[in-house]
Amino acid sequence: MRQDWRIIGLFIGGVLVLGTIVGGPLLYSIKLSFYTAASFIDPPQWVGLGNYVKVLSEPLFWGSLLNGVTIAISAIVLQVVLGVTIALVLNRQFVGQTVVRALSIVPYFLPTVVACLITQWILDPNYGLLKSVFASFGYGMFDWGGNSTSAKATIVLVSVWIWTPFVVTCVLAGLQSIPAQLYEAARVDGAGVMKQFWHVTLPGLRSVLIVVILLRGIWMFNKFDVIWLLTKGGPLNETETLPTLAYRKAFLEFDLGGGAAVATISFLMLASIILIYLRVFPIDEAKQAIIDGKLPEGWDSDLPTWKADPKGVATRVAGGKILNAIAKRVPWVLGGSADLAPSTKTLLDGEASFSRSTPGGPRSTSASTAAPAARCGWWRRHPAPGPPATRHRA
Repeated sequence: MRQDWRIIGLFIGGVLVLGTIVGGPLLYSIKLSFYTAASFIDPPQWVGLGNYVKVLSEPLFWGSLLNGVTIAISAIVLQVVLGVTIALVLNRQFVGQTVVRALSIVPYFLPTVVACLITQWILDPNYGLLKSVFASFGYGMFDWGGNSTSAKATIVLVSVWIWTPFVVTCVLAGLQSIPAQLYEAARVDGAGVMKQFWHVTLPGLRSVLIVVILLRGIWMFNKFDVIWLLTKGGPLNETETLPTLAYRKAFLEFDLGGGAAVATISFLMLASIILIYLRVFPIDEAKQAIIDGKLPEGWDSDLPTWKADPKGVATRVAGGKILNAIAKRVPWVLGGSADLAPSTKTLLDGEASFSRSTPGGPRSTSASTAAPAARCGWWRRHPAPGPPATRHRA
């Protein structure tokens, strides 16, 4: 009991510390957005929604929002595509696999300021590495920072360089958690590499990708360091985003209320997007439990019991009742035993038979052609060509 109180105390203490560190500045920023002040020591003056009206009426705000969305989506798409591709390669067995895996995450440990300085050194139009390479072939060096498209592309590529290893690490962990039996069942049903990827690998990575895209979306939308170090929002505010705009207003233009208003709007927009995202792409706990090899809570709560009886109970009868009791709590349990299903009592009560004509949800299988794919919740929607199944499967 004393140990339980210690755990509760640690939890409450952690929540209070986190709330103070995160919630304190957030609430202060929201409060400050309703005032105008030239500095943190000047007495603030109440303006109500004046800062919000002013900010929302500025074309620069909407341009910064569009820039942030464009940069974030571009970076996330590239990071996820490259991350999944690299993880699929690193998940295979080959000579030097451990070394290559270790090298693949090196950019993740590189400080952002170092990565940006290296990029500037390479792309500098006067003294950069690329200038020397182009000059050796008789070409001049373009000014990457003076063009809107090239400046945004540079920000995206640096972000991809730094953060793709994070995606690789997460996806690689997800790949190793997918049971090999699912791939074996798919191969038995005649699935090629691409079908295995679409119907086994991607569904198996769904939960991981939801979290990865969510985190990368939050971080990219709030990206400040890379943009400020590379372009400072230039040229001509073409790479200005909401975080850099908030900083510029608060600390360069000494408009603390306006900067706080931009930050508050950014926070509210991001929170709304996260809620919508989680609503549209919920994490399927049942599928994740299958992948993790876990049973739901209370899966054995309805198991029947029998009193000692001299006559006894037939094993198949008891087994059938136990199977049906478990199936009520574990949605992915399948019953059936080929043409012996009725006599072995392995049918699930109230469930239809799994077959080629009903691949989407019945939980009793019969004919051997119903295939091992019946054990794979996603693959069973794409059975291999063959004769139609009849009733129950072995």
